[in-house]
Amino acid sequence: LDKISPFFFMAIIIFTSTVESVALNKIRSDDYIPGDLGFDPLDFYTSASSDTKREFELKEINNGRLAMLAITGYVAQEFYAN
Repeated sequence: LDKISPFFFMAIIIFTSTVESVALNKIRSDDYIPGDLGFDPLDFYTSASSDTKREFELKEINNGRLAMLAITGYVAQEFYAN
């Protein structure tokens, strides 16, 4: 991590802050679903039945949880190795 420029980390923080602020400022209607930013280029979610949508949502939550555990493992490995 010492070889990575601090400007890179600042750029990542600014980028993610911008994406989050746009998502938070989005007008929320009654049919708002958290995390749904309208990006579905292959039309998987919008054309699916309600049971399939629920299945997609659960898969997304589980994949997110797995990704958080993976990142925690990387951080722990880096912490204990160095």
